[in-house]
Amino acid sequence: MLDKNAEVAKNIRADFLMKTTTAGRFLQEFNELNLRAVKEINYINQQQARIKTDATTSDTNKDVDVEVIEADIKKHQDKLNEIKKEIQEYTEGSKAAELMASALLETSPGLLAPFVGKSLLGLRGFAELYYRKPYESLNQEEIDKANETYQNFLETNKKDVVWAGANNYIDISRRIGGNLMTISEVAR
Repeated sequence: MLDKNAEVAKNIRADFLMKTTTAGRFLQEFNELNLRAVKEINYINQQQARIKTDATTSDTNKDVDVEVIEADIKKHQDKLNEIKKEIQEYTEGSKAAELMASALLETSPGLLAPFVGKSLLGLRGFAELYYRKPYESLNQEEIDKANETYQNFLETNKKDVVWAGANNYIDISRRIGGNLMTISEVAR
């Protein structure tokens, strides 16, 4: 019974994660990297075909500078290698920390707020920034307008907000983690 409940909970979490904007963003980035890689490969193949075609034609028809094309191929091969490194980060799990931080922060607004600044600590903070005056001094019409603007802001910028929060979270974790390691080494 316990195993079945654990499996159900695991499936619910997995389904929720797939519905988050985080999963969509990572899949979109991965897809864009692969599309860039395909474009580079196609370009390299076209340039190599130009060299082959030129080699089979007579010397009098040569209008292709092979050295220039080979230098261009090298440049695009370097770009392709960089893209492959980025793809490898996704396929080998190097991006897992970012994915998990983004998903965690997206599904937990209370955890997200400290990493994205005052404007996302709720309507109160947003209204104060929007009108540049204390919340208590706002009339009901201003509060209603700020609330509408705040809700629109959250919906239209949710992915960027979560991404920024995750990046801040990871940056802080790395800095604190490094400091803790230094402290522990000194304490020995």
